[in-house]
Amino acid sequence: MIPLHKIPVPREQNAVLYDIQRLHDNRSNVNQSSKFSLFEDVKIKTPSQIEKLQGQANSADIGATRNLYEFGFDIPNIALCPDLGTSLKLLILILSAPSHMDKRMAIRQTWAGFARRKDIQLSFFLGRTTSDLTSKIEEESSVFGDIIAGRFIDTYRNLTLKTTSIMEWIDHYCPKVKYILKTDDDMFINVPKLLGFVASHQDSKRTFFGKLAKSWGALRDFKSKYYVSPEQFAPSHYPDFVTGPAYLFTSDIVRESYVEALRAKFMPLEDVFITGLVAQVINVTHVHSPEFYNWDKKVGACEMKHYISVGASGTQGMFDLYKKLLDSPFTCG
Repeated sequence: MIPLHKIPVPREQNAVLYDIQRLHDNRSNVNQSSKFSLFEDVKIKTPSQIEKLQGQANSADIGATRNLYEFGFDIPNIALCPDLGTSLKLLILILSAPSHMDKRMAIRQTWAGFARRKDIQLSFFLGRTTSDLTSKIEEESSVFGDIIAGRFIDTYRNLTLKTTSIMEWIDHYCPKVKYILKTDDDMFINVPKLLGFVASHQDSKRTFFGKLAKSWGALRDFKSKYYVSPEQFAPSHYPDFVTGPAYLFTSDIVRESYVEALRAKFMPLEDVFITGLVAQVINVTHVHSPEFYNWDKKVGACEMKHYISVGASGTQGMFDLYKKLLDSPFTCG
């Protein structure tokens, strides 16, 4: 009898078997490059078990991220990356809260239109939520086909798990894409400017591009959303990192980032964790790129065309920035 993982399975015919086959391939590859298996003794956790563990992670030292992490996806949406990304120039993954349906719709109706090309793929990345909202997300996914859902409780303090899940998805289903943009659902992305940026950095390897943060101090105020306990991160200052609202990276760091993220001690700030702590261990380069503004900013049409990422104030802000970008060729020459 031929082992299940040896049977070639087209994604289009059987997503479940394909998922099992890809997971086996990943296990084999990780074992070959690691001193221990990240997948040994992995047990499927119930949502209540995950929620309990992730609740403890807000301030306590719970050890490696893999202690909180559940592998796999509730909505894998493997068709988003045909041929494992061979023909894709750019993958755009947007972190979105389950309840932010209005923000996702605003993005679809504005800047995502520039990404409707054969060489670009765009998706919203979500986690788990309440049962009532889950059914709405499943319906949204069936209508638009642009949602991926990981197996973690979707909260702000779990963004590290969300970004680790992104790395798992890319490694699992889209490892051959060259560039990935990770962004948030409150950011306006100037896709034409981003494509020009990618074209001018075609030879880059092992790099994070974005708004570089240097010598940022760890916040110890428990009331702050950016609070990190000394148990989670003892030093007073973070290593250099690129800020989380939007950053671009090359796919050649995905496998190592994913493996090291699971090994590393969990901390809740995803940009510090992935692009700072993990990147430092695996020796990834940071390139400060002022095109990634990453904050809310009142910009005119002529200024808008120079930025890749600008914060949008609500859904109306998304439409306002879209209009300015469309107007820029006519008003700026």
